[in-house]
Amino acid sequence: MKTIRRRAANPVLRWEPAGPNQQYRVIVRNQDTGERRSIYDGFRTECRLPPDFRLTPDQLAFRVMVRPVDDPEARFARLHDYAPIPRLGDDFETPAEDLLIGDAAPGADQYRLLVKKPDVDRPLVDMVRAEPRFLLPPGQLRDGQFEYDILPRVRGRWRNRKGLAVRTAMIVAADERAERPVPLPADETRTIRGAPARHAPGRPDRLASEAVSTGSTLLIAVDVTARPDLAPLADPRDVAARQWWAGDGTAAVESVVLALEANALKGLFFIDVLAGEALGDDLVRRLTDTLKKRGHGLGLMVNPEPWRGLSGDLAEMNDVAATSVACARYESIVGEAPGALSFGPGLLGADTLAEARRLGVKVVLADRAEQLGLPAWMRWRTAPFAAYDDLLVIPASMALSTPAHQRDRVVRHALNAADAMAADAASDLTAAAALARPDGLITARIEPIELLRRSMVRSAAQAEAWNQAMADRLPAWAEAGWERSPHGFPVLADRDEIKVEMMTALIAGLGRAGVAAINPRSAFTPGHLRSWAETREAFEPLVEQRRGPRRFRPSAVRRYDAALLQALKATPA
Repeated sequence: MKTIRRRAANPVLRWEPAGPNQQYRVIVRNQDTGERRSIYDGFRTECRLPPDFRLTPDQLAFRVMVRPVDDPEARFARLHDYAPIPRLGDDFETPAEDLLIGDAAPGADQYRLLVKKPDVDRPLVDMVRAEPRFLLPPGQLRDGQFEYDILPRVRGRWRNRKGLAVRTAMIVAADERAERPVPLPADETRTIRGAPARHAPGRPDRLASEAVSTGSTLLIAVDVTARPDLAPLADPRDVAARQWWAGDGTAAVESVVLALEANALKGLFFIDVLAGEALGDDLVRRLTDTLKKRGHGLGLMVNPEPWRGLSGDLAEMNDVAATSVACARYESIVGEAPGALSFGPGLLGADTLAEARRLGVKVVLADRAEQLGLPAWMRWRTAPFAAYDDLLVIPASMALSTPAHQRDRVVRHALNAADAMAADAASDLTAAAALARPDGLITARIEPIELLRRSMVRSAAQAEAWNQAMADRLPAWAEAGWERSPHGFPVLADRDEIKVEMMTALIAGLGRAGVAAINPRSAFTPGHLRSWAETREAFEPLVEQRRGPRRFRPSAVRRYDAALLQALKATPA
């Protein structure tokens, strides 16, 4: 077993905020030497210990001061008293001479350790904890007589001062504890995060007998769902006219379709068919027929959560059963089984992915947040991969915006209409992604429901009209809990022109990038799937943009991590 000397367990210090628009100052005090140092002035609620403080075995404590941002001449006021910084090897449970234990007081929210000389007000040691247990810092207590108190704070006041003597045995025990080596903590970076692998990764060569190269190709995926609970009127037809298709270019989905067609592009629209629980299957069928007639592709969006309150059957189903029901509903509305799936927030996991495969789905789209629910070896993939021998997972294309200076940080961007950088630089980003993987698939995502502007309405008359309409014509909506309060309710009424401009800029940039867009109605052939999944490199392609000049370069992230190696040892599916 490896051991080290006692030191701070974590160099990061965090504290409770004092509210908005506050500036903080953090002071660290070495309770063994009395040294005090200001280590942070800023506006965040966390900071890091300086390097020389991270390795000392002495007891450190930190205090937080605060002042308003709009009054830079004001003095800093105390926000939090000196709190001991936890160290590796600290033990507040095993009885020992240097473990000082006070009496618990009813109503106390904090306890304070004060160590000082008799008849001297200024303490040598001053720390607060939530429990009346402290380890004695012996550094300043070697010569002379000293006394200590553990004071409870009740209703904002420190009480019950007693003045107990610090004995020589306490100091000896504290010195022995300081010299005692402690076990080296386990390296958390070596642990595998994510669900364990249940089966070995799929083999691309089993997706088809031969790969059919498409070159660098572009897929534009559009997730189509609805939010009738946020509509201005309790009318399914009005919801569909605002959020899906109106015929005059003002509806959310219609805006995306017109922007795609203006740039000679076709999209793959993932339809949330379970929205028919609220709007009716006829309106869903009308939308799918319109998209098919205009030459766009269709897929299924599995998103049961918004509709569970409308259906007793859905409410009792788990995510796997809901996936099966959504596929059956899609087939009854569209007239064919879904070939491609996307999932709502928090639904994509090992079980739902296996169910999609059982239902005959060949392609599943996943963005970065959805990948977190998959087995660990799938989490950081950025290019299409074979999750099974007969199922391809297509992650969203990503770019990294790298730091421009020492205090900057790396920012991850998805090729998504909701990302301002991606929308502004879609052409350059797509061209760079094509260079990163010449035979790969570049995926852009658009969510039309995000194009609508969310606002708060405070109108008792409108709330009453909504509630009355539900009671008269839509009792299922009322049972789902969609009533509105006269004190205010959110509404998606009009388009947000800024978001519409971002969506339009993204699509226009994709059209200018010079990358051929696939035909979503015929592109998912076995040969194409194998071509996208096959790679000779042991890395995942990425695009980097150095902040400042809008220049992109190909990059990569290593693929063969411990999670993938572990998955390779699993039983084939």
